[in-house]
Amino acid sequence: MLDAVVTADSAHYYVHLLNRHRTAAQTLKISLPDSAPQSGHATLHLLTAAPKANTASMGNMSRVELEKAWSDRVLNLEIPPAALAVIVLPRS
Repeated sequence: MLDAVVTADSAHYYVHLLNRHRTAAQTLKISLPDSAPQSGHATLHLLTAAPKANTASMGNMSRVELEKAWSDRVLNLEIPPAALAVIVLPRS
């Protein structure tokens, strides 16, 4: 239950993700193109919420920004339950 959209500008790729599962984290493996460096760093922006029991509304929201390293042109991530994420990757 992970929705994804990828956008880009002249300098970056943006991977927009929504984890629709309210109780389970989702793991994600992103394979970077051959033009990407063998290793590097991406910025992960997360907006997370604690679901309230038996309602459609969300509890307290928190925003986190993390640096994530990749190697061998592969970036492995875990997206928390009920989270919105944007991963910012350099184009080259």
